[in-house]
Amino acid sequence: MTAPLPPYTYIPGHWPHPHNDPAGHSVNTDTPSPTNLDLTDWTDCGNYLRGIELFNHGFYWEAHEAWEDVWRLNKRSGTPAQ
Repeated sequence: MTAPLPPYTYIPGHWPHPHNDPAGHSVNTDTPSPTNLDLTDWTDCGNYLRGIELFNHGFYWEAHEAWEDVWRLNKRSGTPAQ
């Protein structure tokens, strides 16, 4: 495990929003700068690996957030990126 898991998995309407709510689990936390995903050496992409770790532990929203940084870095957006 690269970092501690959040205390809860965010579900809208059930828990505070992790970033926008003052009680959120990720308010005022430093997030590492995203690194580019190189498919020939994907083990160097921290955000990609963190997303897998979060997803495998049931933190689906948080995994999406980790992967979204990689998508943005690769200028992926809209329907083709989904």
